[in-house]
Amino acid sequence: MERRDFVEEQCIRPDDQRRTIFDAVFALGFPPNMKGFEYICQALALLESQAEPMFLITKDVYPRIAKINHVTAASVERAIRQCIGSMWELPQSVGHRQKIFCCVRRPSNKIVLSCLYEWIAAGRRQAWCGE
Repeated sequence: MERRDFVEEQCIRPDDQRRTIFDAVFALGFPPNMKGFEYICQALALLESQAEPMFLITKDVYPRIAKINHVTAASVERAIRQCIGSMWELPQSVGHRQKIFCCVRRPSNKIVLSCLYEWIAAGRRQAWCGE
């Protein structure tokens, strides 16, 4: 079994929403072998499942992901931060970083999650409108 297949099996169930999230996060160069990759996918799925997503990352999203995975909220935050750091250091992710995150320095977890959420939502709007 390939690494990507294993990660998909663990992180993503075969529905369209989760598939889109996985593909977007993977395409941006986030390393799928890190636990933070799974947590980023879960965080984006949680944000999309809310009628009006509130980006209360520390008080809402991290504890919910921690409860699902039987870990602490601090370990979820740390794993996401390390995954972002690994992606940020990859030279092949520079083009995507400039398009989505619009910053030179590594952004915070909240900025990454909110930008990813908006980027995925914009892609869905384009797909629905046939653009």
